[in-house]
Amino acid sequence: MILAVSRFRVRGEDATRVREAFLNRPQLVERALGFQGMEVFNDREDPNLFCLVTRWSDFESFRAWHASQSHAIAHKGIPKGIRLDAAYTKLDVLCRIEGSSGPVLAARLFDWVLLIGKHLMDAESVFVLFELPGGRIVDCNEALAALTGRERGSLLGCSLWEHVTAADQQALKLAAAASERALDRRIRVNFVDVSDSPHTVLCHMEVQAGVMALLGDFDRPRDDAQERFLVLNNELASLNRENARQREELARANAALRSTIDSLAAERELLGSVLAQMPLGVAVIDSSSGRIVSANAKIGGTRKQLAALASLPSPQNRERGVEMGGAAGWVLESAAPVRNSEGRVIAHVVTQTDITGRVDAERHLQTLTESLKALAASLIRMRDSERRALQRALQEGVAQVATVAGWRLAAVPGSSDNKILKEAAQLIRSCCVDIREIASHLHPTVLDELGLAGALSDWTKGYQKAAGMSVRLDVAPGLGRMPAAFELNVFRIIEESVLGIAMLGAQRAIVSVERLRTACRITVESGAQPDLPLGEPGVHLAAIESRTQELGGVLNWGWSVKWIHIEVTLPLRAQRKVRSRRDG
Repeated sequence: MILAVSRFRVRGEDATRVREAFLNRPQLVERALGFQGMEVFNDREDPNLFCLVTRWSDFESFRAWHASQSHAIAHKGIPKGIRLDAAYTKLDVLCRIEGSSGPVLAARLFDWVLLIGKHLMDAESVFVLFELPGGRIVDCNEALAALTGRERGSLLGCSLWEHVTAADQQALKLAAAASERALDRRIRVNFVDVSDSPHTVLCHMEVQAGVMALLGDFDRPRDDAQERFLVLNNELASLNRENARQREELARANAALRSTIDSLAAERELLGSVLAQMPLGVAVIDSSSGRIVSANAKIGGTRKQLAALASLPSPQNRERGVEMGGAAGWVLESAAPVRNSEGRVIAHVVTQTDITGRVDAERHLQTLTESLKALAASLIRMRDSERRALQRALQEGVAQVATVAGWRLAAVPGSSDNKILKEAAQLIRSCCVDIREIASHLHPTVLDELGLAGALSDWTKGYQKAAGMSVRLDVAPGLGRMPAAFELNVFRIIEESVLGIAMLGAQRAIVSVERLRTACRITVESGAQPDLPLGEPGVHLAAIESRTQELGGVLNWGWSVKWIHIEVTLPLRAQRKVRSRRDG
């Protein structure tokens, strides 16, 4: 015999995890040939110092275990992140000096049973070695596998209690608890195959510390009485197992039924309390006669109205005005069919939810929306009227006064030779040009004279010349004239869009205007060109969105390092709330 002593030390916070790992180990080493026992010790003064001691029959068995796959699997249970102290990590293998101690009976008996089991692997006798009290099979031979109709490998590691009758399971457990041995006599054990049929085996029984071994042959009776007895015994064991299984199934069914009943009762109570608190009316309508079978006090409407809803294809949802508590109100009605076992509709459940508050709020919101639209239109008209008045005042007042002052200054004798007078006349002419430009920005007079198409053509030519930027204008045929205020807003949106594109560094702009059936669509884009600075449009986009909102239009915009795109759709008749969406 040899001792393998492994000493190691862990960090203080890891000691508890190591102890739990040893307590919950998979016990694979117990199956190794030559293994005789294992103990784990803690140092008395240092609880973080562990000492693992295993006993083996010889060094070859210990080395074979360390090289096996089971050893690798067993060590997968070591907690992750354990930190070892290298100064305290050591493995010693100690050989016993023969004659220095007495024999270890349990270890020798264990090895004897394993040795006998290896010789019995090919025998017809049934052999099984299993642990106590759990019944885990440590080893067995092919005879047991053939008897139970299973593979030998599938039996190893399983519980023997799953492969014997309930009565024999209890008898073996009692014998193990009493350390009963049956070396000089044989006991009958009924093993169960995959079809739950029992097979009786006359077994010798050996009980040692923590293990039990059974070794026996098929019970072959010597006379008819014994054969009949064994047949009846097997049938009785089979009936007992079937009876136990049926009792378990009945108990599970009863438990499930009680759980379902309790759940239905709780749900019914909960549903009743919820319906009592909800502002909901419920009625049951008979499908054949149309009469109200049942209804609560909150239901509104006549029988004819409720039956009409139930006659429609289900489920139906509709809003309807009803009289509620002597006052007019609104309800949301829905009808759901009730079918019998044959699938035929026998009734309809009609529910009503009070939506009077929601309907009143929607009507009030609609009124406020219409008022807001009217106010926005009024503001647009007032702003344009004010700009027109300022434009007229500048052109007809300030501009003309400045022009006359320039003429009179030029008529002063000697003004052509006077440098100061010549500079003053030049400043007055520049002032007149600026005044006309400001007046044009307030209200482009060319818009009144040439219409939207002509005004846009005139403005794009002037902007190209002043800013040095390429602007292409595409006006769809049939644009025609539109309301003056509408044309002014379209003009301003195009003006702001081109200015915004120019501020982002674009050298080119493509403007298109198209009149649809009930709207006008404006598109301004830069087209594909070299990289642009990736910045979000700011002030100009806000101005465009504000004008679009005032007219109830839709604004779509997007940009990247290669292109900029702005699209506005303005309704010509009905206005609606603005929607702004980025599509780039």
